[in-house]
This record gives sequence, C-alpha cells and structure tokens, in this order.
Amino acid sequence: MNAKLANFILVHPFGFLTDSEVPLLIAIDPLCLLLVRCQQCRFLAPANQLQHIITALEFAGDYVRDVSFPDELIQDARNSVNESHSELTTLHRRD
Repeated sequence: MNAKLANFILVHPFGFLTDSEVPLLIAIDPLCLLLVRCQQCRFLAPANQLQHIITALEFAGDYVRDVSFPDELIQDARNSVNESHSELTTLHRRD
C-alpha cells in the first residue's frame, strides 16, 4: 500500500471521513474504495465518484449517513505501516 495512503487512513479515528477530507484523499488515491452508508443501503464507491453518487442519491430522495474506509482497508494500512517500520528498524540495526 502507498505510504501516503496508509498514513492518511490511520489518522482518521474509526475510518470516518468528512466532506472536506475527500478531496485530500482523491489527491492521494482517486480510486480508493469508500464505504457509503445510506438510508436504504450501503455500498463501496471510488473516492473520485463520491460526490456524483451523493448528488444522485439525494435527487432520488435518499441521504448519505456517513462515509468511511472499509475495515479491510484500515487493516491493510496498519499492516503496511507496521511492515515499513520493521524494515526501517532492521536497516538501522545493520548500521
């Protein structure tokens, strides 16, 4: 996983995103899948399509309750950061 994406994910408690944070995510990874929970359903959507999807849902009379990172993505980010830290520690010990 991209280190910038992993760090971005891990600074969000419980994985929830606000409207103002989505453009920051799109700049890092526009195709990052987000969990969108609505009144009637929930689904995964790429970050760069989120605003269009929200507009369509609202036009249809639904609303978005929240947007978050899927749990699997959060776990992948944790593993990625832990692996990077382990590699750096190993390299530092060799010196």
